[in-house]
Order: sequence, then C-alpha cells, then structure tokens
Amino acid sequence: MGRATGSSLLIALVALAGAIRPAAATEVVKVATGAIVAEMAPLWIGRDEGLYRRYGLDVQITPITAGLTAVQALLAGELHMISITGIPVAQANLGGADILMIASVINLSPFSVMAARGVTTAQELKGKRLGITRFGSAADIVARMALKRLGLEERDVTIVQIGGMGETLSAMQQGSVAAGMLTPPLTYRAEGLGFRELLNLAASGEPMLHTGMGATRAYLRSSRERVLAFLKGYIEAIALFKRDRELAIRTVGKYMRMSDRVALERMYGFYREHLLDNPRPTAAGMKTILDFIGRAQPEALRVSPARYLDLSFLDELEASGFLKRPAPEPGR
Repeated sequence: MGRATGSSLLIALVALAGAIRPAAATEVVKVATGAIVAEMAPLWIGRDEGLYRRYGLDVQITPITAGLTAVQALLAGELHMISITGIPVAQANLGGADILMIASVINLSPFSVMAARGVTTAQELKGKRLGITRFGSAADIVARMALKRLGLEERDVTIVQIGGMGETLSAMQQGSVAAGMLTPPLTYRAEGLGFRELLNLAASGEPMLHTGMGATRAYLRSSRERVLAFLKGYIEAIALFKRDRELAIRTVGKYMRMSDRVALERMYGFYREHLLDNPRPTAAGMKTILDFIGRAQPEALRVSPARYLDLSFLDELEASGFLKRPAPEPGR
C-alpha cells in the first residue's frame, strides 16, 4: 500500500462524495385520473419515464373513476389537478365551482357504440340494454348523443351503468347488455371478439373536450410556475407516446391490463393521429358539452364556453418556443 494506492483511494472517495450529492428538491403535485383508459397514457409516461422530475415535480397519480368524485376531491383541496373530460368541470361550475381546463389532449370523443353480433342496425337496439360506465360520466353523455345520431330516442333503450369500461365489455360478452360504449383499445378488442361497430363518434369530427387537465382558479393563480412545469412534462410525454410505439403500447397494456397485441397496435395508430401535440382546449369542444347539459339545465346555454378555459399557460409555453422542442429520450 504505497503512495499511489493512497492517491487512488482519495480519488475514489472524492468521486463517491460527488455521486451521493443530495437530489434536487421536488414539489409534490397530486393528480387524479378518471377511468383507466388509453388517453391517460401521457400522465403515466410522464411519471414512469421521469419527465416531471426533470422539472422538479413529484407527480402522484390517483385513479378516481367517477368524474364528479374527482371534482369533489379537487374542491376539497385533496388534489391539485384532475385529468378528466370537460363534462364534470362544466357541471361543477354550473353548481358554483370555479374550475378551469388548462389542457385537452384530445378534442373529440373516441367512443364507439359496439353491438352484439345479432344487432346489425341501430333500430335493432330498440327495447335492449346499452352499457355505460357510470351515470353522469363521459360514456353516459356520449351515449345519449350517439342515440340521437343513430335516429333513436333515449327511451328506446335502457341505459345501464356497469362500472369500468373493461366491465362493460365483459357484460357484452356475457349477453347482459346488447351494446356498450367503448374506446380504443377496447373498441378493437370487441371487434376481435365479433362485436359490430354501429357508430364511431371520432369519425364525426364533432369537437368535444374529452380528456384534459383541470384545476381550480385559486390553485392556478397561486402555483403558476408549478403548473407550467407540469405541462412541460405532460407535453413531452405526449410527444414521447407518439414517437415511441413500443413504449406507448407497453404502457397502455400495463395499466389497462391488456395483452391483445392487435388491439393495442390499432389503439396506438388511433391515438398517434388524434392526441394533440399542443393540447389546447377549445371553446368549440366546451360548447358541445354545454349544449348537451343545456337540455336539462337551460342556464348552461347562457355560459360562454371560454369562461371555463385558461389558455394562458399554453400561450406562455408556445411563446417561449417550448412546443417546438423535440421529444425527450425515454428515462432521461
């Protein structure tokens, strides 16, 4: 053990000291997802690939499948943001809440009406049961919109709530409902099982704030830098989803507990096309929701759709050039 050995030991200790420097401080952001569906993939990817941590955030994700329950938790201060449709946001605001949508990763409805083998036309749904996730959910409201497009009245079918979307498909397989409201990849899984698509809402192109990010006005005012940091990670996750096919398929398969490769690949193609690089919520998408709610609550028709949106965060990121940056490498 000579001088060289001692020098080597000193160098090793210095290197070790550098390696164990304290990690940068992170701020906790509590986010709730709605249903466990593929549109939530940017949230999952952002967390799992460390994209939020790059911006000093520890994003904690909690699934709350009922949108109104998530809204209640947000208003109670138990959450900082929620990832849901614009439907419960509009409903809560009409009831006196003050929630704003700051992003919308998809501005149309990805739902399809999938029917049993014996149902070949919309008219054959009359007198039968249509499965949705829960009353008041996006599936519920979109189902009622779909019935109108199919030339049916709501009284022509019995709408039943099943629970989750996976449970809806199971109910279809068991024959307890004649049709169900599904989104990719379950739409494609149902096709593989022999079910028939009666209506594809996405093909209509009707604008709708289907999946986005919402927060209270008070939180947005008090935590602007934190919200901007979150959106940076979220936008990078969208880009990464689109660029990395295998990561996207693996992530959705993991959280939706699916292994149907064909359905997952078709899902990827659908969302690669429809997820927004710039997840800007639109007044037209909120108007679709308010118009529907207005059938039962006329006051919804008097609300300016832009009142429920805050575009200032995306405006700032766009002005800074952030939206033109390439997608990050996974895990970096």
